[in-house]
Amino acid sequence: MVSSLDGNLTYFENRITEEFLASLLASGNSFFLENVANLDSTVELCKTKLTQLGLSCRIEDRRSSWVDDAAMFLPWPVKLCIAAWILTKDAARRLSRPRANVVIVKSPGALRIRFR
Repeated sequence: MVSSLDGNLTYFENRITEEFLASLLASGNSFFLENVANLDSTVELCKTKLTQLGLSCRIEDRRSSWVDDAAMFLPWPVKLCIAAWILTKDAARRLSRPRANVVIVKSPGALRIRFR
């Protein structure tokens, strides 16, 4: 366990048990989970545990995609159009969904569990 700059604690998946992860989720405190071997299965486990606790959750995928990498080579007017499309789509998604109790943010090899 390591403390981060924003006050959330960081845990390493290869050093904790499934029961300890369940107790972290039940505590209601935001935390980071590093060294996650299989992101999708860990997210599904967290989602299941949170549902059992009666909490709703939203998954955000912040992993880089090939589109992000390819956009680097596009001219800036095309980048501007893509950015406008992404922002509009994101705003529509945020306004159309109810607010979740927990947000799980996927990034390469790590998860951030954020309670609201």
